[in-house]
Amino acid sequence: MKRKHYILSFFIVLGLMAGFWGYREFTRTRVGTAEREPSFNVQATELVHEFLGDESAASRKYSGPELIISVEGNVKEVLRDESGNMTLMLGDTASLSSVQCTMETDEAEALLKLHRGDRVRIRGSFNGYSADETGMLGSDVKMNHCILENK
Repeated sequence: MKRKHYILSFFIVLGLMAGFWGYREFTRTRVGTAEREPSFNVQATELVHEFLGDESAASRKYSGPELIISVEGNVKEVLRDESGNMTLMLGDTASLSSVQCTMETDEAEALLKLHRGDRVRIRGSFNGYSADETGMLGSDVKMNHCILENK
């Protein structure tokens, strides 16, 4: 009888712990990019060259859940996908490589006013790197949760 009581108590405590963890995960919020200070301030072309030089070292440097990067560069292109998500391409307009910034949704109006060659500064999180294995397509440093710093 005592054994059943201990087993039942164990599962009740385990259920309460799982419920508390689930509640915290479900109600967790992300601190916005605008509220966080950047850990690095770099030029778009310098960022691309860092990855071209040593991809693994650059990935370690710029990766992290709370790490924000501020990138300044020339607008190459502003893209909108079928879902309405906006992507800003920064870098040397003569190069195929770029910094690809997936923008926050509230930045759409400001993005539509940008033109090729405009100088902008964005802030966001490093999300990955797509190396160009062929030498014909250009490499892309990918960032997400990006905002325009100078609107």
